[in-house]
Amino acid sequence: MNLDLVIMQLRRYCPDLGGRVAGAADYQKGLSTQVWMAAPAAYVIPLEEEAAPNPDLNGLQQIVTERIGIVVQYDSSADRRGQDAVSNLDEMRLAIFRAVLNWNPHPDRAARGLFYMGGQTLDLDRARLFYQLEFGQEVTITDLDGWQPPEAPLTEIDITATDASTGDTMVQSHVSLSQS
Repeated sequence: MNLDLVIMQLRRYCPDLGGRVAGAADYQKGLSTQVWMAAPAAYVIPLEEEAAPNPDLNGLQQIVTERIGIVVQYDSSADRRGQDAVSNLDEMRLAIFRAVLNWNPHPDRAARGLFYMGGQTLDLDRARLFYQLEFGQEVTITDLDGWQPPEAPLTEIDITATDASTGDTMVQSHVSLSQS
């Protein structure tokens, strides 16, 4: 899934975050340096994918469930117990739902948009709460997504039209196609 599209969607349609949405690299950097965006903020990270078996014997038609996490960072420094941050969780979850649920970042590959798969607390300390909302989308991969054997280019067409009742040749033609 294109995480940049999800980030742009959240920046545009989730005003509760104030545009403070970043990707996985910024989240990882924050974990190592403890330097974070102002709260509330969100980080969009890739999660695991799960592929269903291919039911076709002579082709490819698989459904893959792609998962992403939206890690929301809350400020809990004013309340050392973290209760304020936890009590704001429902409101933020609904704001994020309004921004991404049913939105389809891959309309050419998926019949429906993002759906909610659950959430979990990642970390809660005296300064911050990190809560991860998980979303999924089922995309289809087909033969066209895989390797295609090379074929000789089409350069000529021979046409013969035959009268079905008599078997006589009515039209015979040779067409050379130009390569552009």
